[in-house]
Amino acid sequence: KRETGELRVCAADVHLPAERWPVLSTPAAFSKTAKHWAFTFNEHLFVIAIDRETGSLQVFHVPDPSAPWSPAFETTLPERPAEAEGLQGLSRAAKLCVVYAPDKSPHVVAVEPEGSSDAGASVFRIADP
Repeated sequence: KRETGELRVCAADVHLPAERWPVLSTPAAFSKTAKHWAFTFNEHLFVIAIDRETGSLQVFHVPDPSAPWSPAFETTLPERPAEAEGLQGLSRAAKLCVVYAPDKSPHVVAVEPEGSSDAGASVFRIADP
């Protein structure tokens, strides 16, 4: 729910509206301004959360739909791409999209609204740590 920051992991039922899907778990509350993207890697579910107000970027491993989410990565992103260290100039304003290569490996495409013409977008390949 956007107004409360509540997230719900639900079992989808195509015959019911989303509000009536059975809830499997409710992870810890997030900021109302956080955006989330899910992806699978090595048959495991992960969720990327980015909060544009605080700059918090978190990646969670979801071992089971009813299990607590385990933090896998966390950092704070700067307001502008030029201030970023590491992550190839990723800022809190970046727009993210998860795509899969032909070999089924996930990649994150990040588009920087304030990026320079030669650094307006980056592609990150998800790999084992």
